[in-house]
Amino acid sequence: MTRNPLRLCMFVLSTLAAGSAPAQQGPPQGQGGPDRGYLYGQILRAIDEKASMLIEQGKGEAAAEEMKRATTFEVPKDHPVFEMKVHLLGRLAITYTNLGRKQEALDTIRKVLADVPPGSVAEANAWLDAGTVYRQSGQPEEALKAFDRAIELSQKLALTAPPPGPRRGMPPNQPGERRAGPPPAGHNPNGGPGGPPQKSPNEP
Repeated sequence: MTRNPLRLCMFVLSTLAAGSAPAQQGPPQGQGGPDRGYLYGQILRAIDEKASMLIEQGKGEAAAEEMKRATTFEVPKDHPVFEMKVHLLGRLAITYTNLGRKQEALDTIRKVLADVPPGSVAEANAWLDAGTVYRQSGQPEEALKAFDRAIELSQKLALTAPPPGPRRGMPPNQPGERRAGPPPAGHNPNGGPGGPPQKSPNEP
């Protein structure tokens, strides 16, 4: 299924906002193993993928029931996985509108908006989903207001986010491996050793 380009922008904002945190190799470890929030993230991601498959198969009601499971996970609001939970609940609200369950959609998205931390990427994400819910529920004025809130908040977050850099969690270069970028000094584009390409004796 095609991903919403606005959703992709929100994902980029979320990544940038977290870019100053040190990269972790593998799941964060607690006393008894992986961090619970990390495991919740794995579950929510699996639910999201399963719901996408069900929607593609025309099983919207089953997809909604899967996404509704996100309400059962108590994730701290300052944990990165909370944004994934908000995304899933926003998607649930949109799915309700597609099923004609407009009141449930409105109740769900309003509850999400009341729960997200003010000024966060999660709030911007929720306003984006709210705009879609209001539009599909026949409330164009509310939809425009919601989209304006999403744009305004996203712009503020973009101004305070760190500049783009290497992707978090990327492993160090392996021997002989180079990242994308300009060629090193003395690089021969013909594949030979450094320096300009050599002419053969028969060339003018």
